[in-house]
Amino acid sequence: NGLILNAGQKIHGAGTLKGIPGTTMATISGNGAIVNGIRIETNGATYAFVQVGNSSKIQNVSFSGNVGHYVIAVGDRQEISGNLFDGSNATKITTPVVFNGAKKFRAFNNRFNDTLGFGIQVRNGSYEGQITNNIFRQPPYTQKSITGSNQINFTFKLKEAVARYG
Repeated sequence: NGLILNAGQKIHGAGTLKGIPGTTMATISGNGAIVNGIRIETNGATYAFVQVGNSSKIQNVSFSGNVGHYVIAVGDRQEISGNLFDGSNATKITTPVVFNGAKKFRAFNNRFNDTLGFGIQVRNGSYEGQITNNIFRQPPYTQKSITGSNQINFTFKLKEAVARYG
């Protein structure tokens, strides 16, 4: 379901794509396809982009909203660069970017603001990737607890109950 980009096709401009809960917004299936400069509001979609096509690029895109993964890349020589992944108004993000069996991939100059999940996850046989110059900005989450006498009180500053960066 959703858009399909075939070989050499491009989506670019100042427009906004809005997702539907539980769907894939777009599949980049063609080699050399490019998504550049648009805004993505996921609205609970499972994926914003499934990046299958070899040598495809997602550049300068602004992502926001609840989502499983903003990008899941499974092909060869894929590039994810110059994007903003903004989770400041999201309550559910499994992992913003996943390379799943990807080869010779690159993720660089991306910004992750207040996102949940693993940030960038590399899994299932992905290899020869380059992940460089990405910025992760995670505001602290603070929860105070009350202790009784003779008990030690520890305060942790995390966005979620479990932090998965590092």
